Amino acid sequence: PGLDGKFWYIRNFQQAGAELALEANPEATLRMTYHVISADSPPGSWMKQAAFPAETSMAEMFDVPAELPPWLSQEDLEYHIAQFQKNGFRGGVNWYRNIERNWHLTPQLAGATFKQPAHFIAGAEDDVLLYVPDWQDRMPEHFEDLRRIQLIEGAGHWLMLEKPDEVTAEILRFLKDTA
Repeated sequence: PGLDGKFWYIRNFQQAGAELALEANPEATLRMTYHVISADSPPGSWMKQAAFPAETSMAEMFDVPAELPPWLSQEDLEYHIAQFQKNGFRGGVNWYRNIERNWHLTPQLAGATFKQPAHFIAGAEDDVLLYVPDWQDRMPEHFEDLRRIQLIEGAGHWLMLEKPDEVTAEILRFLKDTA
């Protein structure tokens, strides 16, 4: 995605000044972002960005919900807003700007696999899983000791916020089984 003249968030974030659109209204940015890629949004909502021209802003694509999801308190949202007002979005956006450089700095990792025991946890409704439809089949190519893949129902991309008890239980299970 993003190589065909259509919008894709990674390509957008790699552009100079992309953080300015996010910083224009941190509350709207966070409400929209938390909603669109959570389990509270219809499946595939995040993917609809690829139907828009590259110059479209995320604010033009996605609705800003008036109500907060049950997993995000007003107090927590206000804390996140304050942090982004203080520090901006540039640090997070810079990660996307550095993707290409990371590849050049770590050629020794091409084809490398993780040898440590691994437990993959994701939200069953995380649209990011749609990027690579056969991702589950490909996991063993990257993890030599993949102990478990656990998809948590009722959770999207913000898994630790949406289902904290389930995530904690999975981590503790993995640690117990690995010890």
